[in-house]
Amino acid sequence: MLSVLPASKSTLADRDRTHRFLEGGIETLKVLGVPAEIRIRVGSVAAEIAGEAAASKCDLLVLGAPLPDREGKVALDGPVGQILNEAPDRVTLVIRSNHASADLSSLGLQTRIHLIEEDVL
Repeated sequence: MLSVLPASKSTLADRDRTHRFLEGGIETLKVLGVPAEIRIRVGSVAAEIAGEAAASKCDLLVLGAPLPDREGKVALDGPVGQILNEAPDRVTLVIRSNHASADLSSLGLQTRIHLIEEDVL
């Protein structure tokens, strides 16, 4: 599991808080039998994710979807959209919280998007 901190938020306290957050995700993955390790990087979100994906030679990239705006629309013009557009051949799964309701019809990407909503646990 990777989390990218901006340079302005890379204090020891920020790193500790991020590490604790990721530990919860690691524990959930262990229950599901998925091996994972914690990685914390500092810098540009899209660049750091792409760098980590290339360095680890991952088979699948799983990204969290941005939260919807007040109208329920999700815009992928930030880091997630950058990653999808810069590596369209990389297998990528974009997930969102089942607590967020969003209209994904307005994404307008040149890629196929399948929305999977299922409670795993």
